[in-house]
Amino acid sequence: MTAMSIKTATIAYISLDPVDLHVVEQTLQQGIMPFILTAEADNADIIITSQTLKNYPRVGALLDYCEATLNQSSGILQSRESGPYKLSGRDKTLLINGGAPIQLTDREADIMATLMDAQREGCTRTYLLHNVWGYHPDIETHTLETHIYRMRQKIETDPENPQFLVTTNNGYRLSGL
Repeated sequence: MTAMSIKTATIAYISLDPVDLHVVEQTLQQGIMPFILTAEADNADIIITSQTLKNYPRVGALLDYCEATLNQSSGILQSRESGPYKLSGRDKTLLINGGAPIQLTDREADIMATLMDAQREGCTRTYLLHNVWGYHPDIETHTLETHIYRMRQKIETDPENPQFLVTTNNGYRLSGL
C-alpha cells in the first residue's frame, strides 16, 4: 500500500455485527492511513458493509479497496465546460451561464463533473454512488440525495423546482446540455 495524501479517512460501517466490526478495525490498523470509524454514512469517504467484507475477504484486498476508493475521490479534478456549465477543477467552482462562481465541495464537484461527462443521458443513482463514492450497488444510503439537495440549494434559484440539476426516473441529469 502506498502513502496517500489524505489527512484522515472517515470510514463508515453499516450493519456490521460486532465480530465483523472488530475485523474491520484490526484490518484498518494494519494500513498506513489514519482513519475515523463511524456509523454515520452521509459524509464518509468509504462505507464498509458485510457485502464489502464478502467482496474483499483478505486484509490486503480490503486495504487496497480503501486506498482505491480514497484515491478515486481525492484526485485532482479536471476542469470541464459543457453547455451552460463551466467547472474549475482546481478551485472547485461552478459557473452557470457565466454567472457568479459557486463554490462546491469536493464531492459536489465530482458529482457535477460526472453529470457533465454524461451529457443529456444523465446518470443513474447506482452509477453516481459507485463512481463518485465507490459504493457497492446494494448499499442503502441517502448520501447522494443529501448531496443533491445541498447542491440544489447552491445552484438553483428555486431548489424546490430545479431548472439545472433535474431528477430523472432513476437518477439525475443536467439540463441544457
